[in-house]
Amino acid sequence: MNGLAGPLHGLANQEVVRWLFQMREDLGTNSPNSQQIENYINKTMKEGKVIPGYGHAVYVKRSRFLAQMNLLNVIFQMMN
Repeated sequence: MNGLAGPLHGLANQEVVRWLFQMREDLGTNSPNSQQIENYINKTMKEGKVIPGYGHAVYVKRSRFLAQMNLLNVIFQMMN
């Protein structure tokens, strides 16, 4: 699922992971709850920043995007 490589997409996955680690550091916890995550996402967008991995509209209906969204939901449920 995350086998992207090359100059255009090669850093996409790393940027998502970097953002997640930064979120945990900024929130001061390795297990943020859903409200903390929602607030962090809103703060990020209000600052005019993007959420890595969700900025490409063409992926919204693609199976890889849907699979990643489902996995992300499972991970966030496990974190709570």
